Amino acid sequence: MSNSFMVRYRAYALLIALLLSALPQLAAARAVRPRDADATRERVDINAGWRFSRFTTNPDSLSYSVLKNWVLPSANGFINGTKHQRPSGTPPGSNVRYVQGDFDDGAWEAVDLPHDWAAKGPFNAPGINGGMGRLPSNGIGWYRKTLTLAGRDLEKTLFLDVDGAMSYSAVWLNGNLVGGWPYGYNSFRLDLTPYAKEGGNQLAIRLENALDSSRWYPGAGIYRNVWLVKVNPVHVRQYGTYVTTPRVSAESATVNLAVEVDNTGSASQQV
Repeated sequence: MSNSFMVRYRAYALLIALLLSALPQLAAARAVRPRDADATRERVDINAGWRFSRFTTNPDSLSYSVLKNWVLPSANGFINGTKHQRPSGTPPGSNVRYVQGDFDDGAWEAVDLPHDWAAKGPFNAPGINGGMGRLPSNGIGWYRKTLTLAGRDLEKTLFLDVDGAMSYSAVWLNGNLVGGWPYGYNSFRLDLTPYAKEGGNQLAIRLENALDSSRWYPGAGIYRNVWLVKVNPVHVRQYGTYVTTPRVSAESATVNLAVEVDNTGSASQQV
């Protein structure tokens, strides 16, 4: 038997022994994995399974001027300020039937996001001034979806991330006006936590586009992705990670990392 064969044999035997000795540790790690998953950030695609209806006349007596004071505080987290404060009292729209869990939306169109309600036409007939053959982007659009949450989800902070919706968005969860975003070309985030419950949660989003609101085709509907984000009360803030390189040379570089952490819980935490 050659020396090289003996060396390979011993190496394989050692590798097998190491793997066998590691099995208890691997089994233990696997056993605690579900618990470790509770500490992670979940970003869930909720694009599928929406109901949609478009109205060319106002079906709900709402408008941005009515909703504005409850929508603008949604920007505070984005601008890192407290310029806008949510008014006291009952927010508008709480009695609108489209935000209620018992409203039957079975006759509404079934859609998946991203969705542009005007893209399928028809084109408007051009006027005497020519125009650009506009698609029917005007009107009021309502979207509805049921979110199912487990009891463990209620221990998290829950955000709704909307990558793009045209325009003047207003969002309700379980009949409560959460907030909104007026501009159609920006993404936005809303905190669903105070309004969430175990089981089925009725999410409703209202959009409104004025007639001839743009010289180009502006888009219509929730035309980008929508996400449900679940994080622990102590979590890295959205857009809260900053990397800079204050000193760079051919030989070396200094990299600085700054991280902002939010605590949405009621108790102080050591980070």
